[in-house]
Amino acid sequence: MNNTFTSIITPNVALGAFIIILLVALFIANLCNPKHYNTTRAKIFISCLAGLGIFVTFLFYYSIVSLQQSQQRYDIIRMTSHISKMLSHEVVNLLQTASQKIPHFVSSLHPLLQQQVDQEDDDTIENNMLKYTISYKIFTLWQELLIATPFLDLDQQSYLCLFLQKANSPQLYDQWQKIKLDFNQETQEFGDLLFSYALPNKKQTVKRYHCLAKQILCHKKYLQLMKN
Repeated sequence: MNNTFTSIITPNVALGAFIIILLVALFIANLCNPKHYNTTRAKIFISCLAGLGIFVTFLFYYSIVSLQQSQQRYDIIRMTSHISKMLSHEVVNLLQTASQKIPHFVSSLHPLLQQQVDQEDDDTIENNMLKYTISYKIFTLWQELLIATPFLDLDQQSYLCLFLQKANSPQLYDQWQKIKLDFNQETQEFGDLLFSYALPNKKQTVKRYHCLAKQILCHKKYLQLMKN
């Protein structure tokens, strides 16, 4: 989709407005009788030009505000795109690759899928490091989203549903207990809140996760984290 944003106040518009004000000031100066003023027509002209110049200042100010809003919108889109890319490409692709080596761990992160693996993963250094890497990326996503939420165009309930599914995994919770100190205090509180709701959940349905997400949205701790 092409960018359709255009600033209403362009340089040509500002220049045209200035010329119009200049002509109006000249007209007023010629219309007025300088005998009623303590100086010549030149002062009348300058006084009119200075007064009408306020409108030029406003036009430039309006243009700057419009550009600033455009930049803010661009930053929101860029940040939202970054979070979405991290979620869809980095995490999902990593999980897809890791499913061949640690299927039990990966399946625990997708409780809504029908294909759950009961057999434990091999306890090897490679597998343990892979679990650590995946967990760290998930927790990093939590932290980035928590920090950037006020500036993103994302539905909070949708990503809470996604995070709650991940937090339903006892294996992920085990990783959380080991590495949660690597993240800031707000992320630790957010993670603890997610696990407190997700781990006890035994009803693996979309409706249930939507219900849990709605409860978190109203939770005092979550509202405090969003305010901070």
